[in-house]
Amino acid sequence: ELDSLFKGGPVLSEIRLEKPVLHIVRKADGTYNFSDLIEKYAGKPEADKKTGTETRTAFSLNNIRILNGSIDFIDGPRKTTHTIRELTLQVPFVSTLPHYTETFVEPLLDAVVNDTRLVFTGRTKPFADSLETQIDVRLKGFNVPAYLAYLPFKPPFLLSKGSIDADTQLSYIQYRDRSPSLGLKGTIDVRDVVLDDLSKKPLLRVPHFGMAIATSDIMAQQFHFSKMTVEGIEVYAARGRDGTWAIPALPGDPAASAGRTAPKNRQETEAAAAKPAVLVDELDLQKGKVVYNDFLKSGMLAATCDAVRLTLRQISVNGAKREVVLGEVRAAGGNLALRHAPDTEAGGQQTALDSPAVEPGVKASGEKPWIVTLSSVGIDQYAVTVEDTVPSDPVRLNLEGIRFSGKNLSTGKNIQGSASLQSTINKRGMLNVEGPLSLEPLTAKFKVNL
Repeated sequence: ELDSLFKGGPVLSEIRLEKPVLHIVRKADGTYNFSDLIEKYAGKPEADKKTGTETRTAFSLNNIRILNGSIDFIDGPRKTTHTIRELTLQVPFVSTLPHYTETFVEPLLDAVVNDTRLVFTGRTKPFADSLETQIDVRLKGFNVPAYLAYLPFKPPFLLSKGSIDADTQLSYIQYRDRSPSLGLKGTIDVRDVVLDDLSKKPLLRVPHFGMAIATSDIMAQQFHFSKMTVEGIEVYAARGRDGTWAIPALPGDPAASAGRTAPKNRQETEAAAAKPAVLVDELDLQKGKVVYNDFLKSGMLAATCDAVRLTLRQISVNGAKREVVLGEVRAAGGNLALRHAPDTEAGGQQTALDSPAVEPGVKASGEKPWIVTLSSVGIDQYAVTVEDTVPSDPVRLNLEGIRFSGKNLSTGKNIQGSASLQSTINKRGMLNVEGPLSLEPLTAKFKVNL
């Protein structure tokens, strides 16, 4: 356009590219088939001759559209090919010219990536001082295991299945006088997760985990979920005799922290000091299962819990104070089986500790212990089976029709709550217990009726 003569840079009214095809190859040495072009044309911006500061190239590009494009990415070292089809990219306006700086850009990215539909829509001010950006992200059936090979480390676990659906909005603002804000809201659904240890023993199964995210600030580590839904989850955990949990250790704390340098500026200092805060209005669990093995000095304690329905409300996690508060816990129709057996009987048990490939992940850190508070607890129609085969005279106990209620139960020191329990014992007797209860230290003044 003629404005190019007066604006000090190119002004294009339309850029349209139809059915482009891009072929990218990653070679064995880590370079790409276009690396020579980057080396030839990439360079630092020119500096202003008077001020010595870098100058920004002036331009105004309008109605940028790429329609029905295709990209093939051949990853030689990974022996994998990734494809992008039906690529549509629309950027109505991008400019560094001052006249256009405050005009919103409304981009669209719509493509099928490795057979998964990916859609980004939104608006942004890429060259404004605030860098204000809003992006809508929509995913359907995003296959997570296909991309684990590109992690900068080898995962200490095997994720053979797992997909993500998302309908979210990201909003980013870079302020001049305070830390940036990265907001997130929307819904995320994780489906069909199959997670094993390196010897292919189960760690986690999640048919469906749904999250409804209220407005959250990722930078400030402030997360708010209006609802979480978990269906059919299975958790497998174990602890060794040295108190070590069999949780795969990811690269990072505490080992990685030893080599970290001190924060260089105020934003890095704030990020280092920040602790996450999480609020969950409601968590609904349906048909969950937990399998736990604890290798004690006297033998192995195996526990299996099947929960038909569990609902938690008003969950808050405060990382700075190391506090967890559950406003309400309600459970109905579950079964808990406890079995204490000598090591000779534990050989056939499946446990993550059977595999030497799983590194010890969690030990006591010496930090202030977390305080967990249950404001209100109600459990109805549970059954508990206890079996201890270690004594010469084995013990077997069946509790059915369990009803438990509790108020203000906390692991904080000298905090007194109350609890009551009713149950049938071995189908013949009745148990009724109620009274005040403190968990730290453990003290109770129960009235017991048998």
